[in-house]
Amino acid sequence: MPRRLTAVALLACVAVAVAIVAGGGELNYDLAFALTWGQDVLAGRAPDFELALAPTAHPLTTGLGILAAPFSPQAGVLAMHWTAYLSLVAVLVLVFALGRELAGWPAGLVAAVPVAISPAFLTATSAGFQDVTAAALILGAVLLVMRAPRCGAAVLVLLALAGLLRPEAWGLAAAYWLYMLPGASRGLRVRLAVLAATGPLGWALVDLAITGQPLLSLTHTRDSADSLRRVTGLGEVPGQLRVHLDRMLGPAVLAGAVAGVAASFARPARFAAVGVPIATGVLLGVSFAALGAAEVSLLARYLLVPGALLAVLFAVALLGWRDLGASRGRTAWMLGAAALALGAVALVPHQISMSDDQLRAQRVDGRVVDDLLALVDEPAARAAAARCGPLAVTHHVTRPYVALQLGRPVGDIALADAGRALPAAVVAPASADSASFLSRGADTSEPPSAPPATRRLAGNASWELWSGGCR
Repeated sequence: MPRRLTAVALLACVAVAVAIVAGGGELNYDLAFALTWGQDVLAGRAPDFELALAPTAHPLTTGLGILAAPFSPQAGVLAMHWTAYLSLVAVLVLVFALGRELAGWPAGLVAAVPVAISPAFLTATSAGFQDVTAAALILGAVLLVMRAPRCGAAVLVLLALAGLLRPEAWGLAAAYWLYMLPGASRGLRVRLAVLAATGPLGWALVDLAITGQPLLSLTHTRDSADSLRRVTGLGEVPGQLRVHLDRMLGPAVLAGAVAGVAASFARPARFAAVGVPIATGVLLGVSFAALGAAEVSLLARYLLVPGALLAVLFAVALLGWRDLGASRGRTAWMLGAAALALGAVALVPHQISMSDDQLRAQRVDGRVVDDLLALVDEPAARAAAARCGPLAVTHHVTRPYVALQLGRPVGDIALADAGRALPAAVVAPASADSASFLSRGADTSEPPSAPPATRRLAGNASWELWSGGCR
């Protein structure tokens, strides 16, 4: 027991260090919207979920935005980011626990390493995406099922919360409810059904209450994916799975995960337990394919849980031989594991380099966003907004940030272009970093439009405020 506690303590320290390294990134576009929607609710306004190019309104993320609304925008940003940081800590601890369940505590430590250096996990955490929180909730449910397959409500509570963040949890909840049906009383079946349906029903009820359209999230997300020209479609699923998981973990870890699945058949005493992460991964793969079929964007952060489970199976491939007695099979497994470990270690610098490059770019974006919020808070900008109404912007990506700082609905922030003067001051990019930030945020090579050639009111390293049609 002391050895296990030491391992958990060590992993927790590493997780905190990783969270600190991942920190300092940008306030992402989705969370900026969630915070402005929270301000809308606090002010008695209905959030505009239907605004063109607005992100999908995830109920639990919007709820966090509402809780953060009474405080300053900076406090809300901090709360959102630390939710992601603590979620990463939880993910690493849970990955360790899953590996320990399958092949002992050394396997838990091994499983946590690919996740701790994964570009996908670190950049999602740095940006404050709540997909990391959903991953922690789902992994917690997987661990519960592995330890007590029929523990029931606790599993579905975690999946219900995850289902208010990510729709992939809906299929897992439905599958677990079906698993619980045999031998359950009628009352228990109904109670578990309510929990299993919480995710999709909660999502539909929020959309219905705000917009009158229970399926708005689906249709709006599909329209946005089309407008932003993102990769989608059922035919793209296999390629996107391969590319995203390869970048997330590296080819050696993926190969080891496949070997871990195959090797599990040699350990009958543990096979029932390892079947849980395997089945979960398959169901989440099907959910990813369903997103493609629904013409929804196929993003890497939608695969965080499959990536974490593959890291666990990789650890089984490396250390599962410890359960076997002396035999030729054990010796062969050890030799194969040694070769696999060498391959994985050789690729660690590459994974760290990719993570470092992406985190450095996010830190640059973070400074650009900080400069934008600072500009909007300057006296000249506040005076222009008071005199002529909400500020305008040259690109849709900046709208939620300006709205957040001004405490206005995003729809009040107009889009300016070079050929049209607006009765408002215009915020425009003033550096290569801010122009790159806009291009990445738009997922398009189209440059932001230039503001009307008018008087400069204020500026900083990243942004400028022009008078536009404001006098």
